Amino acid sequence: MVQDVRSQIDQVFKLYENTYHNGSTKFERLTKKFFLQVSDDLREQVRFFLYYVDGSLAAFNLCFVYKDLLIDKFIGFNYDISNRYHLYFVSWAYNVKWCIENSLRYYHPGQTDYEPKIRLGGKIIPLYAYLKHKNIIFNMLLKLLALFLKPDNFDKDIRK
Repeated sequence: MVQDVRSQIDQVFKLYENTYHNGSTKFERLTKKFFLQVSDDLREQVRFFLYYVDGSLAAFNLCFVYKDLLIDKFIGFNYDISNRYHLYFVSWAYNVKWCIENSLRYYHPGQTDYEPKIRLGGKIIPLYAYLKHKNIIFNMLLKLLALFLKPDNFDKDIRK
């Protein structure tokens, strides 16, 4: 666990890019600068968990500590290595262990890839985003669209 990945930024970013391109759900696309800046700006809250196999960086988690909660926000893999060693599950187990050792009561493993999280005993907790547009007609259209744009309409694991 480190709080700054400056010395490993090229490897970390490559793992992030692997995972970004491999994932079916895409949110924001991060930059190397983001990983460096988050270390500078949030030094007390940021935790990078790095997983090495035979001296090579094979996976990482970028997590944030907030009170008694560990938020696992971004992850990256060398899939050839991580699949062989099941590093997704190793990282999950290590993060839970780290929470216990550091007296954190809660672990939030992120908002995508629900199937393995459910298999590991995680619970899906609905999140809601509320908005109201100033234009009344546009706001009514958004209400109609919201009925169809719910995550459970697009993700089979959430529907279960």
